[in-house]
Amino acid sequence: MRFEQQVALVTGAASGIGRALVQRFLTEGATVVAVDVVEAALHTLVEGLQADGAQVTGCVANVASDADVTSMLSVATSTYGRLDILCNNAGIMDLMTPAAEVPLELWERVMSVNLYGPFLACRQAIPIFLEQGSGSIVNTASEAGLRGGAAGTAYTVSKHGVVGLTRSIAFHYGERGIRCNAVCPGALPPRLA
Repeated sequence: MRFEQQVALVTGAASGIGRALVQRFLTEGATVVAVDVVEAALHTLVEGLQADGAQVTGCVANVASDADVTSMLSVATSTYGRLDILCNNAGIMDLMTPAAEVPLELWERVMSVNLYGPFLACRQAIPIFLEQGSGSIVNTASEAGLRGGAAGTAYTVSKHGVVGLTRSIAFHYGERGIRCNAVCPGALPPRLA
């Protein structure tokens, strides 16, 4: 088991890639803090996993809120005494909206969740990792963050930002025991009911 005795925190945990991350970490022996803003879906996930004996704790949080980010990291450190892996996976789409048609409210919402959220979490997790002497950050970016044109403007810009954030953290903290990587998935098939 690759992650035995490690604590992983996954945002956007109640569905899609986040749900798959939670399940994989548990399969590989990790203890997981599953974070999502959708309380009912998170509760269903965590309750089902706990019924199967998994060591998982749920935390309802909005990753765009600095106070909520503080709370979710505190759940990991106060419940399990440490945090080893941070997966910034929460994200939202923008309905393929091109630049001239992006309402400011949509721009701000996408940036808040997709870019500010990972930044806020990294900013608070890095001191924890430095104190422990190690840690790993995995940011979910997108193919749109590498090539552009594969999504709407706000989403594309936010995911380019996530790639830049990842590179900056890897540069500044890599030699201090903190790994920081981005995964850049392409389009996913629609969820089946």
